[in-house]
Amino acid sequence: MEIMDNCGPASRKPRPIAGRGIVRIAAVSWTILLLTLLLAPLPSFPGQPRNLDRAVHFLLFFVETVLLFAVQAGTAARPPRRLIRALTGAAMLAVGTEVVQGVLPYRSLQPSDLGMDFLGSLSASLPLYVGYALRREQRHEPRGSQAPH
Repeated sequence: MEIMDNCGPASRKPRPIAGRGIVRIAAVSWTILLLTLLLAPLPSFPGQPRNLDRAVHFLLFFVETVLLFAVQAGTAARPPRRLIRALTGAAMLAVGTEVVQGVLPYRSLQPSDLGMDFLGSLSASLPLYVGYALRREQRHEPRGSQAPH
């Protein structure tokens, strides 16, 4: 099974969609892991670094944003719109988990965690957008623009 890429006339070639199922499974699995780590009661370990919690929040939402972006590959939405959707989904998940943490007796709502969630998502958006811009520039570059050898 193949899908047509709608990014422009220069890229109208069929692309295989075999890997899309794997990306979806990875995205769902990562979201379940994220929810488990953020909502389950977790023990603290002696000698645990003080800011480990912040680093975990950053990493979880960095990867979540990348997966939410990747899972939309092959749709009619162009990469900037896919990125906005991924950032919106990650932000909703971040706010939702922090609100639920505020209700749970063994967790607490911490605005700094929410800030790290947003920072992780925004940090993921930069390489995603730069990659899109570079691919777009390569697609629109005239074929005869290479310097002679």
